Amino acid sequence: MKLRATADLGALGAKEGPAIAYQWSPPSRLPRLLPALALLLFLLPKRNRSLQALWLAVPLGVTLAFESLCSAIPGLCKGPDVALREICIAMPFGLAAVWLVSPYLKARNRFLTFLEMLATMELFCLFVCAVRRQWDGDRGPTDMLIGTAVVGLVLILTVNLAGWSCRQRYGRGRFLFRLTLWIMAGWLAFFIVMALSSGPGPLGEMAVALAIISAVSLALLLPFLLLSAASAFYRQRLKEVLRLADAPPPPVELENEC
Repeated sequence: MKLRATADLGALGAKEGPAIAYQWSPPSRLPRLLPALALLLFLLPKRNRSLQALWLAVPLGVTLAFESLCSAIPGLCKGPDVALREICIAMPFGLAAVWLVSPYLKARNRFLTFLEMLATMELFCLFVCAVRRQWDGDRGPTDMLIGTAVVGLVLILTVNLAGWSCRQRYGRGRFLFRLTLWIMAGWLAFFIVMALSSGPGPLGEMAVALAIISAVSLALLLPFLLLSAASAFYRQRLKEVLRLADAPPPPVELENEC
């Protein structure tokens, strides 16, 4: 938070004084706990009343531990970086919500399923940003909420496109490879739209930014993909919501008996 003294001094000087940085701490830590408490409500449906559903706490715990580490490093995640950190925190909560309610998101076709997954992701991520309220007061919540909506859209869209491109030949390595390609393609399309609307920047900087944001996006999804690979409970859910089927086994060649 930045404080700035203002007074109309006329010709004696400027109306605003220099900004003074002030580290504001919330009076209660309850807002930080509300997203986790809200996720507990998703354990009430019948299909989530299982101890296996609690394994979802693992990727969330990794994210929260990383946040605590970043917050403890002086000078890191301060100023403009706060918005990026808050977006990276909101995304895992949104993905956790999608993973928990995925049995109820399978619609008649892939597009409707995508819309339901997107709505769940966006609403929960925006809820996390709203209750945490860690944005910069000078810019307001607009930038953070827009950034959260864009990142959530890219993540859910690329997961669905990776599932669509695999279809009847699902494999963990194949799905991860297709997902990586779709993530890079999705952010490349976003950069092209931004370049057309506001003018292109230096190609070298844009290439570095594309590589970084693609890596961050994959890193946000990877803990949940590893959970789905390790847990049959969540692996089956991922296959159902994305309409994935295992690749057929290779045909067995029978040798002719003499």
